[in-house]
Amino acid sequence: MGQLVMVVDDSELNLRVASNILKEDFDVACANSGAAAFELMKKRIPDLMLLDLHMPGMNGFEVMEKMNEDPLLKN
Repeated sequence: MGQLVMVVDDSELNLRVASNILKEDFDVACANSGAAAFELMKKRIPDLMLLDLHMPGMNGFEVMEKMNEDPLLKN
């Protein structure tokens, strides 16, 4: 299992482009919302996250705040 990069974006095109670029060198997980990202993080914590700041529902800043509240995701 390699390093995991999680891409979180509400644009399917952005998710596809980023995934295609990164999949050569990394394991890639994609989520189309902040809530979906947290579901994926329950299975495996990413080493790096590329996070869209402007998303409906939970925006990127809210995702970061919620991650900082969780001891497992804080760092």
